[in-house]
Amino acid sequence: MKQAFSFRLTHLHERSIRLTLMMVVLATVIMGVMVFGALPFTPTAHANDVDTLTFVSPNSSHSCSPGNQGQISAPQSAINGCDTRVFVFSTDHESGSSLCISPNTSTGTFHTRWLSFKVTSNTSRC
Repeated sequence: MKQAFSFRLTHLHERSIRLTLMMVVLATVIMGVMVFGALPFTPTAHANDVDTLTFVSPNSSHSCSPGNQGQISAPQSAINGCDTRVFVFSTDHESGSSLCISPNTSTGTFHTRWLSFKVTSNTSRC
Protein backbone atom coordinates (compact mmCIF):
# COMPACT_ATOMS: atom_id res chain seq x y z
CA MET A 1 0.00 0.00 0.00
CA LYS A 2 2.82 2.39 0.88
CA GLN A 3 4.51 1.72 -2.50
CA ALA A 4 1.30 2.43 -4.45
CA PHE A 5 0.83 5.72 -2.60
CA SER A 6 4.47 6.64 -3.24
CA PHE A 7 4.09 5.81 -6.95
CA ARG A 8 0.99 8.01 -7.24
CA LEU A 9 2.76 10.92 -5.58
CA THR A 10 5.80 10.57 -7.83
CA HIS A 11 3.59 10.29 -10.92
CA LEU A 12 1.61 13.40 -9.90
CA HIS A 13 4.85 15.27 -9.18
CA GLU A 14 6.24 14.42 -12.66
CA ARG A 15 3.00 15.55 -14.33
CA SER A 16 3.13 18.79 -12.34
CA ILE A 17 6.72 19.43 -13.46
CA ARG A 18 5.83 18.70 -17.11
CA LEU A 19 2.83 21.02 -16.94
CA THR A 20 4.96 23.77 -15.37
CA LEU A 21 7.63 23.40 -18.07
CA MET A 22 5.00 23.53 -20.82
CA MET A 23 3.57 26.71 -19.29
CA VAL A 24 7.03 28.30 -19.13
CA VAL A 25 7.69 27.43 -22.78
CA LEU A 26 4.31 28.79 -23.84
CA ALA A 27 4.83 32.00 -21.85
CA THR A 28 8.28 32.42 -23.40
CA VAL A 29 6.87 32.02 -26.92
CA ILE A 30 4.05 34.47 -26.21
CA MET A 31 6.44 37.03 -24.73
CA GLY A 32 8.77 36.60 -27.68
CA VAL A 33 5.95 37.36 -30.09
CA MET A 34 4.86 40.35 -28.02
CA VAL A 35 8.38 41.78 -27.73
CA PHE A 36 9.85 40.89 -31.10
CA GLY A 37 6.64 41.02 -33.10
CA ALA A 38 6.55 44.79 -32.60
CA LEU A 39 9.99 45.26 -34.13
CA PRO A 40 10.31 45.83 -37.88
CA PHE A 41 11.38 42.86 -39.93
CA THR A 42 15.05 43.13 -40.75
CA PRO A 43 16.27 40.70 -43.36
CA THR A 44 19.91 39.75 -43.06
CA ALA A 45 22.46 39.06 -45.77
CA HIS A 46 22.64 35.29 -46.23
CA ALA A 47 25.24 33.26 -48.09
CA ASN A 48 23.05 33.10 -51.21
CA ASP A 49 22.72 36.92 -51.20
CA VAL A 50 26.49 37.50 -51.40
CA ASP A 51 27.45 39.58 -54.42
CA THR A 52 23.82 40.53 -54.98
CA LEU A 53 21.94 43.65 -54.05
CA THR A 54 18.33 42.71 -53.28
CA PHE A 55 15.38 45.03 -52.77
CA VAL A 56 12.39 43.55 -50.97
CA SER A 57 8.68 44.13 -51.71
CA PRO A 58 8.67 44.48 -54.62
CA ASN A 59 11.60 42.10 -55.06
CA SER A 60 14.44 42.85 -57.44
CA SER A 61 18.07 41.71 -57.56
CA HIS A 62 21.00 43.63 -58.97
CA SER A 63 24.69 43.08 -59.65
CA CYS A 64 27.24 44.37 -57.14
CA SER A 65 29.49 45.73 -59.89
CA PRO A 66 30.74 49.18 -58.83
CA GLY A 67 28.94 51.83 -60.83
CA ASN A 68 25.85 49.69 -61.33
CA GLN A 69 22.81 51.93 -60.96
CA GLY A 70 19.16 51.96 -61.83
CA GLN A 71 15.59 52.61 -60.91
CA ILE A 72 13.71 50.70 -58.20
CA SER A 73 10.00 50.60 -57.37
CA ALA A 74 9.88 52.01 -53.81
CA PRO A 75 10.91 48.80 -51.99
CA GLN A 76 10.16 48.23 -48.31
CA SER A 77 13.73 47.19 -47.42
CA ALA A 78 17.07 46.10 -48.88
CA ILE A 79 19.71 43.41 -48.45
CA ASN A 80 23.15 44.61 -49.46
CA GLY A 81 25.11 41.43 -50.15
CA CYS A 82 27.79 43.54 -51.85
CA ASP A 83 31.27 44.14 -50.42
CA THR A 84 30.79 47.85 -51.08
CA ARG A 85 28.45 50.64 -50.07
CA VAL A 86 25.17 51.09 -51.89
CA PHE A 87 23.24 54.36 -51.99
CA VAL A 88 19.50 54.63 -52.55
CA PHE A 89 18.00 57.92 -53.75
CA SER A 90 14.62 59.62 -53.48
CA THR A 91 14.44 60.37 -57.22
CA ASP A 92 14.70 58.06 -60.21
CA HIS A 93 17.89 59.88 -61.38
CA GLU A 94 20.32 59.00 -58.53
CA SER A 95 19.82 62.42 -56.91
CA GLY A 96 17.78 64.05 -54.15
CA SER A 97 17.89 62.63 -50.63
CA SER A 98 20.08 59.57 -50.21
CA LEU A 99 20.68 56.74 -47.79
CA CYS A 100 23.92 54.78 -47.51
CA ILE A 101 23.66 51.01 -46.93
CA SER A 102 26.85 49.50 -45.48
CA PRO A 103 28.49 46.49 -47.15
CA ASN A 104 26.99 43.09 -46.31
CA THR A 105 24.15 44.45 -44.21
CA SER A 106 20.41 44.82 -44.49
CA THR A 107 17.98 47.56 -43.66
CA GLY A 108 14.88 47.65 -41.57
CA THR A 109 11.68 48.92 -43.13
CA PHE A 110 12.23 52.04 -45.20
CA HIS A 111 10.24 55.11 -44.17
CA THR A 112 11.12 56.97 -47.36
CA ARG A 113 10.22 56.14 -50.97
CA TRP A 114 13.55 55.26 -52.58
CA LEU A 115 13.37 55.27 -56.38
CA SER A 116 16.95 54.61 -57.57
CA PHE A 117 20.23 53.11 -56.40
CA LYS A 118 23.96 53.14 -57.13
CA VAL A 119 26.63 50.61 -56.15
CA THR A 120 29.92 52.27 -55.17
CA SER A 121 33.50 50.97 -54.94
CA ASN A 122 33.88 52.13 -51.31
CA THR A 123 34.31 49.12 -49.01
CA SER A 124 34.01 51.12 -45.74
CA ARG A 125 30.93 51.00 -43.58
CA CYS A 126 28.67 54.04 -43.87
